Amino acid sequence: MIVLINGTYGVGKSTVAQSIQDKIPNVEILESDFYYLQMIEKDYNLAFGGTTPQNNMNFLSRFKKVVFDLMEDDNFNKITIVVMAITRDECNKEILEPLAEKCPDFYHFILTANRDTIIERINKQEKRDKAWAISFLNSNIKYLEDNFEHVPRINTENKEISEIADEIIGIVFPQTGV
Repeated sequence: MIVLINGTYGVGKSTVAQSIQDKIPNVEILESDFYYLQMIEKDYNLAFGGTTPQNNMNFLSRFKKVVFDLMEDDNFNKITIVVMAITRDECNKEILEPLAEKCPDFYHFILTANRDTIIERINKQEKRDKAWAISFLNSNIKYLEDNFEHVPRINTENKEISEIADEIIGIVFPQTGV
C-alpha cells in the first residue's frame, strides 16, 4: 500500500506522516527531500538536473526506482508513506501517474493551509532554506489548485497533527474506527 502525502513546502506533510507512523504499525516513510539531499551529497553534479526535487529529472528517476523497487519486493509488507510536494508537471508524470497506475492500493492526499499560515510554519523550521521555500510558494499553491481535482484535500488550519493523521487513517483504514 502506498499513501502519498502531497502539499506545498511547510504545510506539514512530514509531521503528519510521522504521526501516522506513530499510530499504525509497519509503516515506512519515504521522504523525497531526504533522498534529494542524499543524492546531491553523493554527487553534486546531479543537482544540475533541475532546480527542485519536483523537476530534477536525475532525482525523479532515482526516487521512482526507490519507490518501485520497494513495491516489487515480495518480502515487503509495510505501508509506505511517500512524502513529496508534487507541484510540477515533471514530478506528476514521472512519479505520481505511474505510481497511481501501478499500485492497486494507492491513496493520494493533499494537505492545504492558507498562505500566511504556511509562511509562518516555514519561518519556524530550522533546517529549511526559508527564502527559497517561500519563493516557490505561490506557484506551488497554484499548481495544486489547478491539478488533482478528485484528490482529497485536508485543510490543516487550526488542526492538531494527530487529528490530521487520524483523518487520513480513517480514509485509508475505515475498518479501524480511528
